[in-house]
Amino acid sequence: MPYDSFLWQGIDGSEVFTFFITARTGDFGRHTTYNGKIDPNHVLGAWKRYQQKEYNNEVVLLFGYGDGGGGPTREMLECGRRLEKGLPGYPKTKIDFSGAFLDRAIDNFNKNTEKLGHTPRWVGELYLEFHRGTYTSIAKNKKNNRKSEQLMQSLEAASSMASLLAGNAYPQDEINGYWHTVLLNQFHDILPGSSILAVYGQTDKDYQALLENAGKTLGTTLAGIAGNVGTDGGLFVWNPNGFPVCDVVETENGKAFVRDIPALGYAVVKPESVKNRVTVSDKCLENDFFRIRFDDRYQIVSLYDKRVGREVVKDGEVFNELRLFEDFPKQFDAWEITNYYKDKMWKIDTLSSAVPVDEGARKGYRITREYLRSRIEQTIWLYDDAERIDVDNVIDWHEEHVLLKAAFPIDVHANEATYEIQFGNVKRPTHENTSWDAAKFEVCAHKWADMSEDDYGVALLNDCKYGHSTEGNTLSLTLLKCATYPNPMADKEVHTFRYAIVPHTGSFKTAGIPHMAQAFNQPLIALPVGGQQGELPERYSMISCDAPNIQLETVKKAEDSNALIVRFFENFDRRTDATLRLGFEAKKAFLCDMLENELSELPLVGRTVTVPTGNFEIQTVKFVL
Repeated sequence: MPYDSFLWQGIDGSEVFTFFITARTGDFGRHTTYNGKIDPNHVLGAWKRYQQKEYNNEVVLLFGYGDGGGGPTREMLECGRRLEKGLPGYPKTKIDFSGAFLDRAIDNFNKNTEKLGHTPRWVGELYLEFHRGTYTSIAKNKKNNRKSEQLMQSLEAASSMASLLAGNAYPQDEINGYWHTVLLNQFHDILPGSSILAVYGQTDKDYQALLENAGKTLGTTLAGIAGNVGTDGGLFVWNPNGFPVCDVVETENGKAFVRDIPALGYAVVKPESVKNRVTVSDKCLENDFFRIRFDDRYQIVSLYDKRVGREVVKDGEVFNELRLFEDFPKQFDAWEITNYYKDKMWKIDTLSSAVPVDEGARKGYRITREYLRSRIEQTIWLYDDAERIDVDNVIDWHEEHVLLKAAFPIDVHANEATYEIQFGNVKRPTHENTSWDAAKFEVCAHKWADMSEDDYGVALLNDCKYGHSTEGNTLSLTLLKCATYPNPMADKEVHTFRYAIVPHTGSFKTAGIPHMAQAFNQPLIALPVGGQQGELPERYSMISCDAPNIQLETVKKAEDSNALIVRFFENFDRRTDATLRLGFEAKKAFLCDMLENELSELPLVGRTVTVPTGNFEIQTVKFVL
């Protein structure tokens, strides 16, 4: 990074003053940041390393014993007492509060940017060229965290709907308790997968209890709503997403396809009959949209998009290829991936079995491969109606110091790929023109990544993975990283997860990839209902927004009142007047900050409210009921 003091501009164009901690030790070659010491080497190193001396004449040094935020030792305090007098060639020290330091740093920065006529500014992500392995280590915790977050959002929304429709008490204390568990287990060594074995014995219990108990509460809440719907019978389908969804649901008779389930609402529907549009033949899967051809080892050598008459797989390559890499990072085993990992690669292409499978609305091949002590089972599905290819994985893994990736060489021309991040997306290069480009050999993304040319591309959706990489036209998803330090049993267990391949015309925006990825992670929930008398309609949407670039993220009770909080964000880098349509009566609407403090009143027009929304802006609206 060329700056230590600068304005950092986010994806929405807003800026925040940023000050990097710059301490170094010894010969000033080793970075130390939040666990520094007060001693001459650290003090002088912090000053020498600092790059913006013309903007500010103070640097900050965080001190304390150890990596856990411990306090200072007597030796540190004695060094501080002596250094504050000023030794020849050394900066003077002063123990102070961080807020007071930052106030002075911002003031000095502003004065000197005006004086020098230049403002140091960094636009876009601050890519950390370090700790890339934490996107993947301890895969079960990544999955449990993702599932817990999604479950909590669904429970909040369903509880809000039950309160609106039936006057049910909102289970605030119960929900807060679950969130405390989620947040506790996002501690900076637990979620990254860099804790010891005993930690994950505890987190397994925490997550199991949360998922079971919150899942029961959600089931009870939905059953209560379903039981009060007036209907001749059918399938009550709950949609926890902020947009209408058509997808496959689980029923008593297997998989069934349902259409147009309202945003953040429900519908009682009759499942569509199986159309048998998927054909399974020797080394081939086909439906109305795609034709997949396998080689003798049941690797995908062709994915033909029948909708546009186009081959997706790059000529001579294999799609969904399982690649294994030797993984001995330079340091910090569970934390790191070092770029030389690519020097040693194996392909897992041995075939144990390939069996056709039929679940009614979807059909596919279940393909099993063995590698040393491990077993990989992948089921590749095509659907009667859904325009995607799912890959269900069951991996019984017992290896060490290898990195497992699924690679997708796509026949498109793209100099960059797009990745979902929290409340938006970023583009990153697919080439290594500069050292900064080359450093991004492993990147983080949430539920989707996309590689597209002008009018065609392929998106990769996942339900619990974060590590991605692109090299040329090959997009890869990192499935497992099995370090031995600090946890010798890391990832040696059975892993179950899904990802999906979505070929599409146009860009990820026109193809609706963000909404598709959200629905992939928040699937519809179906409950059978018989003919019954009830006060509720057969179709209901609590809240919706027609703008395709608006993603409704959260619906919940306000923290300090019985008002309803709705949070959404803009996802296409597009200014929009977002019109929310309500399925309930509200007395007033207020635009709020993230802490739910009211900023300004919004005009309600019947059951609609329009919120001017900027590029990638996060908006919070409070509805007084």
